[in-house]
Amino acid sequence: MMAPYYPITVHRSDGVLSVATKSGVNEPNEPTAAQQNDTPDSKGNVDCYKRLDPEEPKAIDWRRKLGGMLIHRLGGKEQANKQYILKQIPDGYVLWEHLKYNVDKVNGTREKGKHAGGTFERQDAYLYGHPQGRKKRFRKGDDDTAEEQAKAEPVVKKDIKPIPASAPPARGKVCCPVQAAAAKPSAPPMQARNSFQSTSGEAKVSAEQRMDGDANGKYLYRSGELHQPHQIKDDEGSIRPWLAWSVPNTTIPAIQNLTYDDVPWDRVVRGELDGGQPRDYVVDGSILAAKVIDSSYSLYDRIEGALAGPGEIHYRGMFLGAEKIWVGEPVRIRVPGNDIIVLIIQKLIERTASPNTSIVTFVGDVYKFVDMPTPYKSRAEWPTPKLPARMVSDLRFRNEVADSAKTGQWYEWSLLEPMARKGLSDIKGRWYETRTLLPILRGAQKFQEEVAKGLTSDAGAWMNGRRDKNNNPETRKKNRRDTLGRAVPADFKVSRGLDGNPADDVFPDVQQPQLEPPISYVESDLDQYMDLDQAGANHDFYGATL
Repeated sequence: MMAPYYPITVHRSDGVLSVATKSGVNEPNEPTAAQQNDTPDSKGNVDCYKRLDPEEPKAIDWRRKLGGMLIHRLGGKEQANKQYILKQIPDGYVLWEHLKYNVDKVNGTREKGKHAGGTFERQDAYLYGHPQGRKKRFRKGDDDTAEEQAKAEPVVKKDIKPIPASAPPARGKVCCPVQAAAAKPSAPPMQARNSFQSTSGEAKVSAEQRMDGDANGKYLYRSGELHQPHQIKDDEGSIRPWLAWSVPNTTIPAIQNLTYDDVPWDRVVRGELDGGQPRDYVVDGSILAAKVIDSSYSLYDRIEGALAGPGEIHYRGMFLGAEKIWVGEPVRIRVPGNDIIVLIIQKLIERTASPNTSIVTFVGDVYKFVDMPTPYKSRAEWPTPKLPARMVSDLRFRNEVADSAKTGQWYEWSLLEPMARKGLSDIKGRWYETRTLLPILRGAQKFQEEVAKGLTSDAGAWMNGRRDKNNNPETRKKNRRDTLGRAVPADFKVSRGLDGNPADDVFPDVQQPQLEPPISYVESDLDQYMDLDQAGANHDFYGATL
């Protein structure tokens, strides 16, 4: 299990992509054309150099090693006991891999970045870009990578100062990866017992954020995610997250493709659009209002004084569609196939584009959920990963279930990409614990039957993604109240939980007048979506007029 890696941006590099020969002719600072030739000889042997993709595991490993060496020599107490990685190989330097193999033995079985069952005689990586040309390339393990830097630049500062990401790269006379400016780590390593430390350079963590991040927290849902109807439901098992539903069509076909605010609700209430068929405008109002919320977002808790680029604003949290998320916790990522991928948010950055839109960037480490034969003989050997507390607790639960049933399986979160940058369209929604949400989605009895067999699955596998089956445009809202719009009464207040005014959480004592219950329908997805037995008794939740 890997802890988060803090990125280091190198702003000075002496790397060169070409050098002048003694004859004055420039030649590429890379393996020769003959060395790059991968044509097999008469016996099927290949001996060549291939350029490494920056995202290959071997290339990432190089960046980790170089980042660690650099901090070891230039860092101080503030950087101790943390792991670092170069954000990218410095300008002018390129990683190449020396491959030596027999094509008949390999037979297309090579896995990127790994030896294919011993069929490769060698897979050595080299760093090209030395100012003196290809003969001065660096090989992994060569201390020259840092030693030459120390000789060329004897005066170094122990206290590494943050440099804005917008600062232009400059050329120097020091060897890779010489005088580097380490971007200030956005958070200390996320420890299992305190995963919601500030990830933007400040120690402040609100009471509400701390409660939402508690692995043993009382509540599945969060303030601001749920409306506050006068009918109080204190059983979380009777409701589901919005993304656990598949959005049904409206009962009135004429308004199916309209947004909530574009519907002539006065005509709808009078029945003018019913088409002679029984309809339910309350259900339709719920569907369309929820789709507006699903396509909206707003951010909260602006971080003053954060290290930010021009035009950037950093926040501690945001309402993303129907859900409330915080910096320091995981969100589900859209990927092809069925892999469970999450990003642990370290920074939430917004750059305003226009009054109703903006560019939101999620910065953090990307992890993949993996299973494998257990490498441990007893639970005493199990490691505690440096992940948010909720992830650690849920992972422990799933491994205990597998261990109790003697399945021989082991589960863990594997780091895929440190300090990745994702946009709004990449995020599917909140990550939920298996043991908390799956009994609701699958049913308690089914869940317990599967647990008895040692089977658990990620709750996200049973959920949709934000804006699925929703053609409403992405819209930036001023705040959560603005997002709810006309779907709630004018005096409606949104609770901020422990961070807000207690008066906002007080429910009225006076029972509101009831409207007529909706017309009954044959049991369908629509009934399941609305849970009409419960929702039908309190239409005033939407206001007297829609």
